[in-house]
Amino acid sequence: MTEQLNPTWVSEVDLDTFGWDIDVSSAREEIVPLPSRRRLSGRPSRIIDGVTTFHSAAPSALTMIADLVVLAALAGFVSAHPLSRVTYPLTVVALGYLTQLYAERDSVETRGVLWFPGRLVPALAGAGALFLALRASSVVEAVWLAAGSLTGLTAVRTLSWVCLLVARRRGLGLRPTLIIGPVDGSAILWRRLVEFPEAGLLPVQLLAYETARTRGVVEEQLRRRDIAHVVLVAPSSVDADVTRCLPRHAEQAPFVSITPALADLYVDPRSMTEVGGIPLIPLGRPTRLRHQFPGKRAFDVVISAMLLLLLAPVMAVVALAVKLCDGGPVLFRQARVGRGCEVFRIAKFRTMVEGASELQAALAAHNVTDGLLFKLRVDPRVTRIGGFLRRTAVDELPQLWNVLRGDMSLVGPRPLAVDPHEFSPAESERHSVQPGITGYWQLSGGNELSYAEMIRLDLAYIRHWSLWLDVQLLLRTVPALIHRHGAS
Repeated sequence: MTEQLNPTWVSEVDLDTFGWDIDVSSAREEIVPLPSRRRLSGRPSRIIDGVTTFHSAAPSALTMIADLVVLAALAGFVSAHPLSRVTYPLTVVALGYLTQLYAERDSVETRGVLWFPGRLVPALAGAGALFLALRASSVVEAVWLAAGSLTGLTAVRTLSWVCLLVARRRGLGLRPTLIIGPVDGSAILWRRLVEFPEAGLLPVQLLAYETARTRGVVEEQLRRRDIAHVVLVAPSSVDADVTRCLPRHAEQAPFVSITPALADLYVDPRSMTEVGGIPLIPLGRPTRLRHQFPGKRAFDVVISAMLLLLLAPVMAVVALAVKLCDGGPVLFRQARVGRGCEVFRIAKFRTMVEGASELQAALAAHNVTDGLLFKLRVDPRVTRIGGFLRRTAVDELPQLWNVLRGDMSLVGPRPLAVDPHEFSPAESERHSVQPGITGYWQLSGGNELSYAEMIRLDLAYIRHWSLWLDVQLLLRTVPALIHRHGAS
């Protein structure tokens, strides 16, 4: 099935009316529509555009004036020197401009808020050092100014992100996007952009490489579709075949770099190294999976113990609510596959009716995932209180005890309730570490991702683990719960 698009159709894309199998090898007007329950649109909104400008810290008068107001309010509250209340905000904004805090960034770069504090720190450090050198503030006052500024500016960016998230979920302010690349890889990207509108991109057109190379085609699409973003999908099959040939033993594994496509046009010395003008992106070593994680166990014990103490009142209230809901048991225990394919019993607050596992076979036709995963978009076995517990992930809190016992980690591959022998040798590599309450897969799309993608992300986490990576993933868990995707 091939759908022809009218140029006016860009303003509103109804994906429910289209099918899957599209041939885009030559036609200019063809896209790869994908089924979706959502109705997305690219309706422009000046208000949303303004919020986007502020949230991304774009170099505009709006952004800088808003930041000056916030900084002036904080300086007036903290500083005892009237002059500092004016000079401090101006100094931070000026240094922010010099240190690239204010720069053009696309909506993909600025999803969420975690990107912002790191960009802000150099400006705050420079302002604090300058004021101390000029004796315009005491050490205590400089620390309070820096801490308050970091908290305040991040807080208003958080508020702006919540507004953007709600708006983009409703189809406001999305940027019409042209995808150029091979059909298979581009179709996957198309689906991801539709399923994750918080990236701010609305795919409206797909061009195969052969079509895009035709003189004037891309320019015509940019003009007719009012395209604001272009995504190039590079073929990866050759790269994958080559990387399989690289040795993975630590003593033989070489360092690997890659020369990006379009390097002649988009060389950015801030994001890559270069040799004689040729940009190289370092990829590290293609080593085998790690088996040693220094400091991870101590980190898990300390954090899980603290969380158990802090959340004990919440868990007590939840336990009472589960008991009063239908009189059944408070906890649900289930065998899961852990490290080394050893089976352990996971603990969760019960969110389903008793005997729910016996009903799974009857619901198999409604499974929304693949591989060894099982999830329903709307699960009739979930109790009244269970739906809320699942949406907020409160049902997972008893697993902190599993972490304290050593069965699990705070961050790691999610343990599955299947027979250990059902995993292939490659899939079993994810069991070389302890399973986690949260992980890279859950935060990168959750149930919207396929089983193969889950395995790939789990293995990527193991290969690139660091304690700082665990901290980052834990920090991303809360916003991921706020705008989670897929079945709960």
